[in-house]
Amino acid sequence: MSRRLKIRIPGSASSRFLVTSEHPPPTVAALRTALTRTPPDHEHRHRHPPAEGRPGLDTRTLDTPTPATRPSDAHARTAAGLLGSPLLTLDARSTPTPWSARLRTIAGLEPGDLDEITRASHHVVLTGLSAPANWPLHPQSTRFAARTLASLTGGRVIDMDAGHLLPRGHEPPPRPGRFVLGEHWVQIYITPGAGPHLRADTYGLHRFGLPELAVRGLSYGTMHTGAAVLRSLAQALFTEQCERGAEDGPGEWFLSDARDLAGDDVLRFWGMEPAGLGGVAVHLAWTRPTCPVCVSCAGALEVCSPLGHALAAWWSKVERALPVVRPPTFP
Repeated sequence: MSRRLKIRIPGSASSRFLVTSEHPPPTVAALRTALTRTPPDHEHRHRHPPAEGRPGLDTRTLDTPTPATRPSDAHARTAAGLLGSPLLTLDARSTPTPWSARLRTIAGLEPGDLDEITRASHHVVLTGLSAPANWPLHPQSTRFAARTLASLTGGRVIDMDAGHLLPRGHEPPPRPGRFVLGEHWVQIYITPGAGPHLRADTYGLHRFGLPELAVRGLSYGTMHTGAAVLRSLAQALFTEQCERGAEDGPGEWFLSDARDLAGDDVLRFWGMEPAGLGGVAVHLAWTRPTCPVCVSCAGALEVCSPLGHALAAWWSKVERALPVVRPPTFP
């Protein structure tokens, strides 16, 4: 018999970005001026990531570059309007700061990045506070402001919610009517689990009021499939959370602990078009989160095999149902 799991839609949720730099930050007025300037056009060519191991999925249609656009004027205008209000605050300090210790745990580092961010003389944390009706626009605008500040100071941007150093450059070009979780909004971390097994966890969903997700019992052979499991569920929960939040505002909704994960949601996570893929049954249960930002949260949702199903046989079904997609390179 299935049970109902309660998902909260909070009145607001925060999104935090840390800018590290050798140079002191400009004034709020100067940052607002920079945000309101129209940036030059840049050629952005995104290649959709190929899906591996999925017979019948025509990857030729997944490599078409999207049209070149410039960073979203809507994000710039929104950030400029919020800046200096309680909805978008800046906390600037000289190093060392309370955030210095966490820099050595940040993912997404290339050679030389750790030295660059740890030797920075200045830290600025931008915190955006957004109501459900403003997801994902306000988190996007907060990140846009952080990118702009980094551009002004020659600094780097760290997503404190996802625990990830953002690549250098501009924001990925907006895709009309579509928000892409895979563009550095949700990261997946693999850590040692019980015995010889591994555990995978999401970081970043809490900025949309959602619990983080986890799957245990992974081997090195099923590690990428486990990541696909989390991406499919993350996309499904994010979509429903935002739709309900926009329509009903703060409150709660209920999720059955027995549900199917869709292969197409893995593709949607990366901004790809659905391809008519199938799905796989899973069981959901509460567990303890590992995300450092979620230490006070009620729990994370763990994805398990359905009750009464042998684990090995279930993993075989998951591998056949969910595409493993190589993460693309976003600017």
